[in-house]
Amino acid sequence: MPLANLGSVKTSWRSAFRALRHPPFRRYWVGWAISVLGSWMQTLAQGWLVFRLTNSAQALGILSALRFGPSLFGLPFSGVLTDYFPRRKLLIFTQSAGIFQAGLLAFLTLTGQVRVWHVFILALVQGLIDTVDMPSRQSFQVELVPVADLQSAVSLNSTVFNAGRLAGPALAGLVVAEAGEGWCFALNAASFVPFLLAVLSVQEKASVPAQRLQVIPQLLEGLQFAWQHRKVRKLLMAVLVTAVFGLSYSTLLPALASSVLGTDARGYGLLLAASGLGAMVGSLGVAATGRKRGTVFRSQLLLGLSLAALALSKGLFLACLALVVAGLSVAAQLATTNGYIQTTSPDHLRARLISLYIWVFSGGAPLGGLLAGFWAERLGVPVAIGLGAGLCVAAALLQLLPARDVQSSR
Repeated sequence: MPLANLGSVKTSWRSAFRALRHPPFRRYWVGWAISVLGSWMQTLAQGWLVFRLTNSAQALGILSALRFGPSLFGLPFSGVLTDYFPRRKLLIFTQSAGIFQAGLLAFLTLTGQVRVWHVFILALVQGLIDTVDMPSRQSFQVELVPVADLQSAVSLNSTVFNAGRLAGPALAGLVVAEAGEGWCFALNAASFVPFLLAVLSVQEKASVPAQRLQVIPQLLEGLQFAWQHRKVRKLLMAVLVTAVFGLSYSTLLPALASSVLGTDARGYGLLLAASGLGAMVGSLGVAATGRKRGTVFRSQLLLGLSLAALALSKGLFLACLALVVAGLSVAAQLATTNGYIQTTSPDHLRARLISLYIWVFSGGAPLGGLLAGFWAERLGVPVAIGLGAGLCVAAALLQLLPARDVQSSR
């Protein structure tokens, strides 16, 4: 029996990496890993720069709203449109635009000309780019690997994202402390290049839409299915609560690091890295164990408790521990939700439902950022984080206590 189990583990481990057998995906994966690292570096530097220029938690909320706001309005439509335009061309556009956006921000910062409104405008531009990039990039993977290896490709990209979330902020904290925010923006601009080259190396595939494009009716069809399917509706509502209230702490991390914990950019980087480490553990845990009953709402409950611990933390070490648990909880919830939607959606609605899932998660962030900034400005950063914690706990308990019809979905 132990030998059989060992063989099963080895087989599962090999299967997880089978997408790397395909050269186009290998180039794509390496380029994506570099790009993710640069993006996380810019995320830290951008927040730190805004707080340095304004010393305002509410300004961080505005930054978050501008950065993620376009997703709130555009993702459902971009998900539908992605099926009707060549994904390769869309990615070439988004990566080129990303180079311009990060490069301009680097120039303004390194030359000492940057003002907070520059950062706000370029954050909005970045949000618009990402609104087109996210559905294009995720659906492009099917052009790089056969369907049988698609799950491996998706899992590997998720692992890379969380690895970048771990390493990028820590590296950015060192760069900001030693050389300033501008160099993080410059490195991010350069990080787009390998991914752009990987996309350019892929031969474009002609696609013929199965039906005439009707954006609104097709969008409404996906929304109707999600609302009428009770399990999908509950899971998407849980994602919305986590995005708005559970992840609002990330908007306040620069203020928490500086004003409450008394640390600098290095400490801020460690806080973001701790959350990334937890996310890696959470996503790998779900990949190894599969969906378990109650995972979604138990993870949300654990997220709320970890945020309560973060709100009470007075030292960097305890705050990092709390963020490891928070990152793990969010990753477990999202991986379970994503897997359920992908494996249970009808074929003709899958892309729209995945876009809806991304929309709920990404679109909730600007609302949470604004609320967190508003609360922090008036009640203090720890209280603002504590409010989000309480709402996550309450939402999870409402589902866990009468959990009869939803447990089977997780």
